[in-house]
Amino acid sequence: MLFADFNDDARLWIYGFSKPLTASDQKNIRMNMNDFMASWTSHGDKVKGAYHIIYDRFIIIVAENTISGCSIDSSIKVLQQLDENYNLNGLDFSLVFYRNKGNVFAVSRRQFQKLVQNGTVDHHTIVYNNTLTTLGQLRAGEWETTFDKSWHAKTFKKSA
Repeated sequence: MLFADFNDDARLWIYGFSKPLTASDQKNIRMNMNDFMASWTSHGDKVKGAYHIIYDRFIIIVAENTISGCSIDSSIKVLQQLDENYNLNGLDFSLVFYRNKGNVFAVSRRQFQKLVQNGTVDHHTIVYNNTLTTLGQLRAGEWETTFDKSWHAKTFKKSA
């Protein structure tokens, strides 16, 4: 299980990348994230944190302890640096992620609406809810779920 050393109430952040991460991208991410995790603090206290790269598309970060706004901002700065240094776009929150034929795709909201309308995305399509805030939600299966069980079904309608 991911993040086995963390409680269900651990804070969670999910960042999706606009393109699949290459082996080189992942190496750069690991180098930067390992350095960050080793020095991550909140009000002077070490943050118990970890991350995973999943499906060559996502970084999932968890943290226990009291996390301040400044310490959250510092984690976002790492992702901004990855974008600046390696052209990795992991902070575009307008993207919608879904799985089709075994591959994970990232598309704009407008493109996703078209996929719903033309039937490419239906109630069985796996979608990703990157808005989760706790590890317990991830463990409960709320991240990777079918279209009909997600917020996506309320937002993107076939008849729109």
